[in-house]
Amino acid sequence: MADTIGFLLQDSKRSRVLTPALAAAAAARGLSLAALDPGDPGAWPGAGVIVHKRPGLGPALEAHAAAARGRVVLLDAPAAVAALQDREAMLMPLAAPLRVDGPAGAAPRAAVFAAPPQAVLRQGCAAERAAAALRAAGVRPPALVKPLRSAPPDSAPGGGGGGGGGGGGGAPAGGDGHELAALVDVPRGLAALCGGGAALALPAVVQAYVPHGDALFKVTPRRRPSRGAGRHGSGEGRRLTCGRRAPPRAATRRRAQLYVIGPHCVLTQRGTLTVAQLRDAAARDAAGGGSGLVLLGRASAAPLPPGGPQAPPAAAAGAAPRPDGAAAACAGGAGGGEEGVALRDASVTAPGAPPAWALRALAAHLRAALGVSLFNADILPCRGEEAAPSDAGAGEEGSARGEQRVWTVVDVNYFPGLDKVPGAEALLADWLAACAARAARGAGPRVPP
Repeated sequence: MADTIGFLLQDSKRSRVLTPALAAAAAARGLSLAALDPGDPGAWPGAGVIVHKRPGLGPALEAHAAAARGRVVLLDAPAAVAALQDREAMLMPLAAPLRVDGPAGAAPRAAVFAAPPQAVLRQGCAAERAAAALRAAGVRPPALVKPLRSAPPDSAPGGGGGGGGGGGGGAPAGGDGHELAALVDVPRGLAALCGGGAALALPAVVQAYVPHGDALFKVTPRRRPSRGAGRHGSGEGRRLTCGRRAPPRAATRRRAQLYVIGPHCVLTQRGTLTVAQLRDAAARDAAGGGSGLVLLGRASAAPLPPGGPQAPPAAAAGAAPRPDGAAAACAGGAGGGEEGVALRDASVTAPGAPPAWALRALAAHLRAALGVSLFNADILPCRGEEAAPSDAGAGEEGSARGEQRVWTVVDVNYFPGLDKVPGAEALLADWLAACAARAARGAGPRVPP
């Protein structure tokens, strides 16, 4: 039935997604939610839309969609979801900086979005070869180390929990692919990472830390503004676990986050990892004879106190579902179609935030290039030429003249946690209703970019 939305999620994520609030928002739009059994594809035909983020189910999902002959919509294409969980592939759409020209009278007149320098270290890579790869990519300490995959490979068993064991995904045993470490000394840190003596294992991505002042922005593809929990972009916005904790005010600076779900875009702002923290970690590591690779904590930074940027009011859970025409426009990609449900300028008042017109264009670009409709992106403002790609234009100097400003996209995540996004349930229910309408028309299994 097209009005049943099925979810194939890992056990750790299921309870965070299938909440009473989402069920109420879905019911107001004539939808019902169901947790599907990944081991019983025979029970899947009852769902007109299947939302999935569980490894190992790609072939089964594709076969199920083919048998349904357009009466099932997959959110999103299994191959696209698997590719987005690879930290090398997720930033490929910005391998060449994206320049967005603003409307007449806009300041800055153009926005540039680029990926940070990073090097991928494969399984078996020796420390000397890894050091050469970092030099070739322009990565120097402090740098951030992450598992290559943000989730287990699609060929991995679909068991519950975090997955991402130390071998294939580069995460420590029991990790979920979102671990983070700071490379504070290249020779010692790479020796530990490549020699198997570190908390993180290869394959991994070593990404240049982006000096970004006081803001991180998170973008999640939806068709309307919504807030979301954030991570430090280039890092994951987590507290250091080594040594003493810094006082709360010194521990983090502000970061903004933009979430996109189908046609919705929502900006939020939270704390972020600072250069001062990394320098402190490096000093303590050197003083204590450490490995040169400092594992960072998993705790999310605390929300900003009142007075930070506010997201626009979310649609009420009991709001009427969109008419079919609006649903079709939603399927056209973030930033396209209905201007009224796109990002509102009032929601991006944080200092250093990209303008709304630039965020809409970035969301549409990523959605089309990656082929997914549920994701977020961490965005950091560059601080001068140090953080700006040489071919992307001037950083703060350019923005001061009103010409252009550069932001760096450091991470893209598929179907992130929405429990820290006020009003997310109504926005997600809107998008699910649009997809259910496509399934009813036999227009599945794909959602157009």
